[in-house]
Amino acid sequence: MVGNSMSDSETRAAPQAPAEAADEAAAALAARTEPRPALPAAQPLPAPAAAAPTPGPWPTPILDPAAFRSDNPEMRLRDMLAFAMAAEAGGAAPDVAGLRHKAEGELNAFAYRLLHNRVEEIRREAMQEQIAGMRPTLSFATLVTANAVALILAGMAGALLWVFLTGLGGH
Repeated sequence: MVGNSMSDSETRAAPQAPAEAADEAAAALAARTEPRPALPAAQPLPAPAAAAPTPGPWPTPILDPAAFRSDNPEMRLRDMLAFAMAAEAGGAAPDVAGLRHKAEGELNAFAYRLLHNRVEEIRREAMQEQIAGMRPTLSFATLVTANAVALILAGMAGALLWVFLTGLGGH
């Protein structure tokens, strides 16, 4: 061992491969952790007393869309909404006239809200255009300077008037 100048203690302290270091760290961690308590056994759920039939994805009665159609093409949206409301309610014999009336009320309320919100947007845009078109206000320093110039001009005019009225100007 002529070429090796490291002692036994230095050889043990030499860095290890990363895999060996990870294995040692995992073993040390496993030795320090306490064992987990066993979980209680799972208990079965009690069966329901009387199972009700589960409804399908669609209501049992099939609605006829032709019953909701009117002759007026302008009322198509109202009729479609009334049909959708009847399908959502799931009743066997829907009140078509009542659903049409309710659908028309819902559409009117929606149109009013939409129009009101649009008017607010238009007002806001108009206000922003007005503000953008206005010239900026004068600063405090500009106002003070303008007042000082006005006082100087008034003083000069007063002095000329005094000279002219007292007769010192040229008799």
